[in-house]
Amino acid sequence: MEQNTYPSETTELKLDHPVFHNGVTLASLTVRRPKVRDHLIAKKMAKTEEDQDIKLMSLLAGVDDDIIQELDMDDYNALQEMVMGFRKRSSEKATSKKA
Repeated sequence: MEQNTYPSETTELKLDHPVFHNGVTLASLTVRRPKVRDHLIAKKMAKTEEDQDIKLMSLLAGVDDDIIQELDMDDYNALQEMVMGFRKRSSEKATSKKA
C-alpha cells in the first residue's frame, strides 16, 4: 500500500483576477480532491477556522498560503465552491442533476 498518494482527480480554476507572486503571474489553480489528512493537517497548522480554510485550499492547490491570501474575493469564493463541490457525494450530484 502506498502511503503518500494523492487523488488524481483535479479541476482547474481559471482566475478572473490573476495573482502575481514571487515574480510569477498565476492565471489558474489546479485543485485536487481533498483527503481526510488534508483536513487534519489544516486543523493542526492553523488556529482559526478562516486560517484552516486557507491552509486547506493551499494544500489542495499545491501553492503557498500567501497565494490563497492574495486571491481576489470572487476567485476565493469560486475556489471555496469548488472545494465544497468535491465534498458532495456522487449520489447527491446525480440527484441534483435530475431536479
